[in-house]
Amino acid sequence: MKKAIAIILAAGMMLAMAACGATPASSTGTSAPAGSSSAQGQATRTYFINPKMVGAAYWETAKEGAMQAGEDLGVEVIWNGTSEVDVAKQINMVTDMITRQVDGIAVAVNDATSMTNVFNQAKEASIPVVTFDSDSENAERAYCILPDTDEAIGEAFLAALINQMPEPKGKVAVMIASPSAANIIAWRDAALAKIEKDYPDIEIVGVYPSNDDQQKAYENAKSFIQANPDLSGILCLAAAETPAACKAVQEAVEAGQLEEGQVKIGGMGMPSLVREYLKDGTMSESVIWNPASMGYLAVWTLDQLAQGNEIKDGAEVPGVGTIKVDGDRIYCGTFTFTADDVDNYQF
Repeated sequence: MKKAIAIILAAGMMLAMAACGATPASSTGTSAPAGSSSAQGQATRTYFINPKMVGAAYWETAKEGAMQAGEDLGVEVIWNGTSEVDVAKQINMVTDMITRQVDGIAVAVNDATSMTNVFNQAKEASIPVVTFDSDSENAERAYCILPDTDEAIGEAFLAALINQMPEPKGKVAVMIASPSAANIIAWRDAALAKIEKDYPDIEIVGVYPSNDDQQKAYENAKSFIQANPDLSGILCLAAAETPAACKAVQEAVEAGQLEEGQVKIGGMGMPSLVREYLKDGTMSESVIWNPASMGYLAVWTLDQLAQGNEIKDGAEVPGVGTIKVDGDRIYCGTFTFTADDVDNYQF
């Protein structure tokens, strides 16, 4: 997504944060705007938005976007998920909302194959389903909302690392979140395929999953740094991995395990989580999309489906910008940021 759009989104998110505040990992977020039919005790459309987990910065930002969409559209938004990645609990939450007969369901799928039956149940109940952030493409869902194609994202993350390396060679560790999430698998495969094709002098020392746990990611980084004192780079394919990798590298440099500037770090990064590392030179660029856009689009798409509206390529979505629609996929775009412009993004 273009930087100008991202800046506008950041301003909108600050308003959403003021209205909603942060949500503890175990809580449920709901949106029922003042003056809406819900606030007046009458029927309104209700949508359930189910992230992979709650509490992490990425998902809290996505929540801000979803809640803002609820206010803008005059619909009720129920935002809830587990405090850690849990496929069985995710299925139970969605099943419960089908029983409650909500008007639409959006799910950030933790396991690509787990949701087929429950999505079929939603279809039988005439409840539209969309996925966002990650997909279950063989299940019954109307659309999947993503930043870009999986190949483009994986290669963009890799480029953020390659651009920082004096030469594309040496040992590289790959850090991921959930090893069963479709998007993570696809990004990993795209990056590794690009390395095999174009960068034969790079040696992958391992792929290290954290299940979206930043502490686990940090422990992973410490471990593979210890095992590979000649490490050249770390490719981070999830938001929690990058600050964890930066912290571990900084500590290794201070302890004399690594030379300063020896290990380059690139991939996905939340501006709020990597700002200090960009400014102190631990890394020099990162790639992201606005998670608030994903949350907003999840609610907006469900509301379009509920009203029988066609979702067209090039549509302008208030608070998001121009979207790309390709078949059953909706893309909101990515962008690269550096120390020079990281302060433009308040998420």
